[in-house]
Amino acid sequence: MRELSWGKSFAGLVILTLVSVIAYSVLAHQNSKTYYDFLLWNLFLAWIPYILSSAALLLYNRLYRFPVILLTLLAAVWILFLPNAPYIITDLIHLTILKDNYSAEGWYTFFYWFDFLIILLIAWNGLLLGFVSMYHWHFILRERLGSLLSWFFVAAVSLLSAYGILLGREYRLNSWDVLADPEKLRLSLLDSLEAQALAFCGLFGLLIFAVYAMMYLFLHSTERPRSIW
Repeated sequence: MRELSWGKSFAGLVILTLVSVIAYSVLAHQNSKTYYDFLLWNLFLAWIPYILSSAALLLYNRLYRFPVILLTLLAAVWILFLPNAPYIITDLIHLTILKDNYSAEGWYTFFYWFDFLIILLIAWNGLLLGFVSMYHWHFILRERLGSLLSWFFVAAVSLLSAYGILLGREYRLNSWDVLADPEKLRLSLLDSLEAQALAFCGLFGLLIFAVYAMMYLFLHSTERPRSIW
């Protein structure tokens, strides 16, 4: 498994984030709109799992024996914040919520497409941050547990991320509510145990896993032929 160049990936993600922020700022200034300001907050939250996984990778490479307790603690906090990265995809729902604001003479104006493209650009940031973040842990666990178990970890985390997105979008929970509002979390967990919610998690988990697996394959397609599983 190829180890990513931390410096190059970090620089690329920073540049893409700056492009997104500048593009949003210009569009918001031109349209005198602030409704989508939450996108910048969501993009900030998407950086947190990347920062946590980068710290884990740095410690793993620096420490000869990475303490299991430290590894487990970092992984647990990382999993709590990971759903914030792919969550931004769901912000496309606001285009439907505000659809009447975009229509003119029975047709969508260009402002609809401008906002659509901005959300998509920032969502792409989130997906890339999530991919690189998950790749860091995949790399660490592949060396610790082997190839097969590390892929099981990726699949399980994809489903957990989807469940986190469900709790955030439908039940309006935040990652820190695990400590800040455990009672609300408990009630939301109970309410979410129904067929449609679980189907949502399955489909969204499949999407996250598919995106990760395809990016993984593209990343390794330039290597000489060998088993990557």
